[in-house]
Amino acid sequence: MLNRRGFAPVLFCADCNWKSDCPPCSAHQVFHKGDRTLRCHHCGDTRRVPHACPACGNPDILPLGKGTEQLEEELERLLRNVQRPDGRPARIGRIDADTTKHKGALEEQLALGHSGEVDVLVGTQMVAKGMTFAASPWWLPYSPTARCSAATFARQSACFAC
Repeated sequence: MLNRRGFAPVLFCADCNWKSDCPPCSAHQVFHKGDRTLRCHHCGDTRRVPHACPACGNPDILPLGKGTEQLEEELERLLRNVQRPDGRPARIGRIDADTTKHKGALEEQLALGHSGEVDVLVGTQMVAKGMTFAASPWWLPYSPTARCSAATFARQSACFAC
């Protein structure tokens, strides 16, 4: 469970420190790799991902932080050689507001979890609210901001991009 949808909470340019801030409301625009957009989860503004930094032209703008898309991608890479007892490859599923926006999508994803067709389920907190999966009794909350609760300035400043 990771309570951040999208691929990364922000895009960043290491050359000039540009960040994907939302022009209308100045929150960070979240990078969604699947459709190559930057979306503000506060005001709804959506823009295409620039090919280079809008401030300095650097083509190497980087995603900072983790979202459910990235966690799903990393788990697919890590588990690509893992097989289920029936010989099929392990299956990773994702449930968040992006994968369940169409009618019936949430029910379909939940049915896969209940039936055991999904071995690892990545999702935001909407997955954990009152749901149990008999085939998957284990939950692992993933918290990239856990390091932010430390009482040292160095640890808290390391969380700036989270």
